Amino acid sequence: MLEAILKKRPDLIEQRIRLARLFMAEGHRTNAVREYKRILRESEPDNFFLEEAASIFDKVGLTWEASKTRERKIQTQ
Repeated sequence: MLEAILKKRPDLIEQRIRLARLFMAEGHRTNAVREYKRILRESEPDNFFLEEAASIFDKVGLTWEASKTRERKIQTQ
């Protein structure tokens, strides 16, 4: 249901974050990573979310993405 809403309203970042977390909790890592990347690309998330995304990228073996996300976190402090 959340996916259908986001197809019509892709600008709802808080709902997109919720969807990414749900995908991760359900073990749908590919979908979760896709959503995390989209959020990072289309918004200016806070440092908490940047660290969350970097941790997810580390968990799935995307070390370059994790490093770049952490660099972005440092730049916003």
